[in-house]
Amino acid sequence: MAFTLQRRLRVSKGELGWVPPDEVLVDGKLYVKFYKWDSYLVHIMTGKQLYLNKAKSASSGSLDCELWDDLVKSRQEAANALLTQAKNVDEGAEPQPKKKPKIQRETSKSMLLLPETVEVTCRGYQLRMLLRGLGTQVLWLEATIENLEWFYEKVQSSAVKPRKEKSMGKKQNRKEEEDDEASQEGCEDEIPE
Repeated sequence: MAFTLQRRLRVSKGELGWVPPDEVLVDGKLYVKFYKWDSYLVHIMTGKQLYLNKAKSASSGSLDCELWDDLVKSRQEAANALLTQAKNVDEGAEPQPKKKPKIQRETSKSMLLLPETVEVTCRGYQLRMLLRGLGTQVLWLEATIENLEWFYEKVQSSAVKPRKEKSMGKKQNRKEEEDDEASQEGCEDEIPE
């Protein structure tokens, strides 16, 4: 087995550190992968550990917030606009139909028509992102101090979404309902006179 050497980026804030899981160099600019369930990223951006245990959820840090949704939405809107623009260039010679054009959501399948990076404006801040991970919650942001500071600042002021309760399967729900009905029926028979 051959040796490989890798040089990895390390992001530090005080005593805390984060090594991005993936990094890519595009047009001389470095982009890093942000995943909202990355425990080290959550710790460096919120100052709290990520706990997925329900009992510790009150003291847990989380990137499942409005900012994350805004970034995903901004990336998707920019990709949709670029796709529409690319299709209009390809179909420029044809007369426009009278029907309203169908809005197509950009996916990873249409990456051949689009550039690798896109300029996104989110909450009044302009940043560059890779178009990788469309349709997912994975973000690829340009690795600059300004972007990291902006992201940190906005995470601190963004409201965290409440955790969803796990739903039980249909069989479990039916069994609990039957048990409840049986216990209620049993209580009616034991009423003293």
